[in-house]
Amino acid sequence: MSLKISLWAFRRSVYFAWTMRVMTVLTIWFVGHCVLISMDGFDDVYSANDPVDAAVVLGNEVLPNGTPSDVLTKRLQKGLEAFKSGAARHIICSGGKGPKELWEAQVMSEWLIARGVEPTKIVIDNGGKDSYCTARDTKRIFEERGWKSALIVSHFTHITRCKIAFRRFGIEHSKTAHADFAWGDFKGFPHEFVGYYYYWLRRD
Repeated sequence: MSLKISLWAFRRSVYFAWTMRVMTVLTIWFVGHCVLISMDGFDDVYSANDPVDAAVVLGNEVLPNGTPSDVLTKRLQKGLEAFKSGAARHIICSGGKGPKELWEAQVMSEWLIARGVEPTKIVIDNGGKDSYCTARDTKRIFEERGWKSALIVSHFTHITRCKIAFRRFGIEHSKTAHADFAWGDFKGFPHEFVGYYYYWLRRD
């Protein structure tokens, strides 16, 4: 009986030890990944001295009253800042369908127009239901208009995954601009951790 108990205790200790090792490796991997994408996301590279054809503002939640959420507003503010500074010649508003049949891109364009951006300088992309689709549609828009360079506008945790998608569709001349920091941005790390590796494998 004591031999069985000892054997069970041994197996349990081995299982526990391996579980802890796996959890340690995963934790180090996750933390390291988050540090690297943060460094990449905060590293804005754009200038009015070398303007891009279009700032691509990625969509986010639209509130039921038809206004952009705080996250989306911060992205729009950064896109507007780049446009008004001369760092971007146009703005692409990309998003999917929000609540009450509201389209994110339409709400985004209205927000920009209300702040002085000419409608002719805005391109609406209603097919950007996720970052991958935004990159795909941006490629199509660029080919139609003969554009070459883009400024990806999103939150810092999201930038690296967006760059993967844009490169996948051959948009190599991409600069980045992160929206103003908010403590809530940290909630996006688990999503971006999984999404990063999913985008590397995605081929549709």
